[in-house]
Amino acid sequence: MNFSVGLVLLGILIVLMVFGVFNRLFERMRIGTVWAIVASVVLGAGFIIPSIRINQAFSFNIGGFIIAALLAIYFFLTLGSGNRMVRASAAMLFTAGITILMYMFFPQTATWLRVLFSVGLGILAGGVSSLIVGTGTARGALYSCIAGILAGQAINFAIQTGRQVNPVLDLGGGSCFDAIIISIIMTALIAEIIRMASASRMRGTSRTSFSHEAGEYHNDNFRRTVDGFYTKNTAYTQTEDEYYYRNALPRSDFLSQMDDQTKPPQ
Repeated sequence: MNFSVGLVLLGILIVLMVFGVFNRLFERMRIGTVWAIVASVVLGAGFIIPSIRINQAFSFNIGGFIIAALLAIYFFLTLGSGNRMVRASAAMLFTAGITILMYMFFPQTATWLRVLFSVGLGILAGGVSSLIVGTGTARGALYSCIAGILAGQAINFAIQTGRQVNPVLDLGGGSCFDAIIISIIMTALIAEIIRMASASRMRGTSRTSFSHEAGEYHNDNFRRTVDGFYTKNTAYTQTEDEYYYRNALPRSDFLSQMDDQTKPPQ
C-alpha cells in the first residue's frame, strides 16, 4: 500500500475526537463520540486491507467503498425531512460532477498529481456540499461528499471505458479515499466555524441592561410576559432555573454565554 494522505489525516482526526474537539458537532448531529471514533477506526482499517479484485479492470476497497458507502447510506436515511434529502441529493450530484472534472484535469499519472487531485477534490467537495445543503445539518453534507466522490469515480470509469481507454478502477481506493477523508474534515471544519460564528453573534445581540432604580429589565431580544417572566417566543420555560434556549441551545451552552447582567432580575 502506497503512502496515503487520507490515512494520516484520519489518524489525526481520531486523536482530536478522543480529546473531544468535535463533541459539540456530534451532539448536533445526534452521533455519539464513541460511535464516531469506532466508525473512523473501521474506515481506516478497511482501507489498509488490500482491495478486493473482481477482474483485471475492477476492484474495490473495503474501507473506501464498503464502509464509506454504508456511512453515506446511514447519513442519508437519518436526514429526516424530504427537503433535506433533496438538497443532499443535489449536492451529491454536484460533487460527482466535480469529481469527474478533477479526473479530467488531474490524471493519476504522477504522485504530485494524485496529491493535488485528493486535496483539491476534498476541499471542493466539502465546501460545495456544505454550501448546497446549508447549515441545517452536517449529515447531508457528509452524505453528499462520500456518495458524490464514489459516484464520480464510477462514472469516470464508465466514461473512460466507453472511449476504449481500458482504465483500471479501484473503487474507494487510493486518491479517492484521500479525497473522502479530506472532504469529511472540510465539512466538520465548516460546521464548527458556522457554530462559532453563530455563538459570537448571539453573544453580541444578547447584551442587556437592568435598572435597579426603575425596576426594569431591558433586552430587545426578550419580552416580559404578564406573569413577570422573561421569554422569547415561548422558547423559555417559566422558571429562572430553566431560563435558556430550550429549542436553540443546550442549557449548559446558553448559561455559559450569560453573564450576571443578562440573567433575569432576582
